[in-house]
Amino acid sequence: MTKKEFFEFFEENHIVDKYSQLCLKFNDFDNKKHPKKEDVMELLKKWDIELKYSHPDRLFYEEIKNDEIKFQLNLYTKDGIISTSYLVWNQGVKTPIYRNGVRFICEELNPESIDKLEYPYPFSASDEDLSEILDFYLNLYVKFKKTFLI
Repeated sequence: MTKKEFFEFFEENHIVDKYSQLCLKFNDFDNKKHPKKEDVMELLKKWDIELKYSHPDRLFYEEIKNDEIKFQLNLYTKDGIISTSYLVWNQGVKTPIYRNGVRFICEELNPESIDKLEYPYPFSASDEDLSEILDFYLNLYVKFKKTFLI
């Protein structure tokens, strides 16, 4: 995988527009609520995705390796902020192809996209918010896995 292929995937999936819409819709900073681990796990089951959990970081993650690449998805749910990051390496290479979050992917594709937002991350204020935000990230993750990992 090349960095160009990585970014082309996100461009083809219209990540900048979709992420901006997500941040605009879920921007209730004053009422943000930290989701419970169990609530996130239940939503992950709906997608048939099993992620490990790291309590100190309030982080759900999965690492996948194939012959070509090593990949890690990190899903953060701290303080009502719901975000993900992608860590991608070609096997046998120490320098990652990419290691940062969707917010920063959008910023690299279109620097003004994040500047226009009041908040650069979506906030969960309810179980319904959490579900919709996770659906966005998990749908993207499933597409990414099918494109590059499976």
